[in-house]
Amino acid sequence: MTKITSIETFDGHGCIVRVRTDDGLEGYGQTAHSEARITGEVLHTLVARNYLGRDPFDVMTLAEECARAEYKYFGSFLFRALAGVDTALWDLVGKAKSQPVYQSSAASSGRRCRSTVRGCAGTRHRSRRSTGWWRPSPSTGSGR
Repeated sequence: MTKITSIETFDGHGCIVRVRTDDGLEGYGQTAHSEARITGEVLHTLVARNYLGRDPFDVMTLAEECARAEYKYFGSFLFRALAGVDTALWDLVGKAKSQPVYQSSAASSGRRCRSTVRGCAGTRHRSRRSTGWWRPSPSTGSGR
């Protein structure tokens, strides 16, 4: 079984996250731009320990278990770090399956994904109120 062997961060304009596995797969993600150095520290201090040695294809379970394990530290920086690793894992899964990320995610399985849309004038997303359920349309990739 494939296991996560390393999680690296690269600071600059934002924090780039690279996740690597024991069989040579790698994926890239990005955290929020603001205070990227602090987010990187939180990632290495709190988040990485919940991912190393685990199955990278179990993306949603890993994120949920990490959030539960680090519940005492809930806040913006924890979730920024989680988002960086999460997007890197989805990238890794998409590359491993040779398919776009949206086809690898829960949205493609018919399950609904929670979505928040704020200040996105001109986008093709629709939601109920400011938060709602979003699922990509099979033909266009836009929300239903």
